[in-house]
Amino acid sequence: MRDRLDQINAFKRKAREDRQVTHFYCIAGDADFVLVVMARDIADYEAFTHRFFFADRNVRKFRTSIVVSTEKATSELPI
Repeated sequence: MRDRLDQINAFKRKAREDRQVTHFYCIAGDADFVLVVMARDIADYEAFTHRFFFADRNVRKFRTSIVVSTEKATSELPI
């Protein structure tokens, strides 16, 4: 991501509005953001990356991790 505030805000807005992005986090560390994206299959995900990342001149790079199995997924809080 570039360092200009307007470019960062534009990316944030785009991620919040995209229906395939189900979770969006601003993080500290090596990366700026983490996006959880839902795709029907690899071809659908590849189309998403072309539309969302490659078409955006302000995105310097991105890294993908693909879930191969879900062992636990919950939003329940232990209270």
